[in-house]
Amino acid sequence: GDATVAKGGSRGVALLALLPRVARRLAQQLNQPLHHLDTLFWKKDWVPSEQAEFSHRQLKIMSSGKWIIDGTYGATLEPRLQQADTILYLDLPALTCLWRAIGRYLNYRHSTRPDMTPGNKERLSVEFLQYILTFRSQKRPGIMGKLAALTADQTLIVLNSRKQAREFLETL
Repeated sequence: GDATVAKGGSRGVALLALLPRVARRLAQQLNQPLHHLDTLFWKKDWVPSEQAEFSHRQLKIMSSGKWIIDGTYGATLEPRLQQADTILYLDLPALTCLWRAIGRYLNYRHSTRPDMTPGNKERLSVEFLQYILTFRSQKRPGIMGKLAALTADQTLIVLNSRKQAREFLETL
């Protein structure tokens, strides 16, 4: 099954929009370091990294051997997809993603979540909510095009619901 492929000798795993617990569990099962793009992109006090610096950090991780990188960040997606042998994509409806973002905000609003740069207390902006609501129409087609171009030696696992993500977790 999909999990068997994911567990077998992966050099790199790209996680797109995955639930944090799925990412952590996968990293534990594969005994590979987990890197969150949010921690690579955001500096303390929500200062964004320069694009070149952000790209360099990812390339350095990918050249280090085995890796798992969690996050979408479309501007730097191509190199991760080219280097990954396994790609997991959580393709959820917009309202589910919106609900998750609001829940995450309520859970971490006075603190920093585990997959974020230390010192960046959780926040929720109108721009981010708008990004979530328009993701399927504006960002998803480009991602799906890139996923369609994967090579035969790459494994793509698309999970379309929280239930599928939970079932996938149980197979690890």
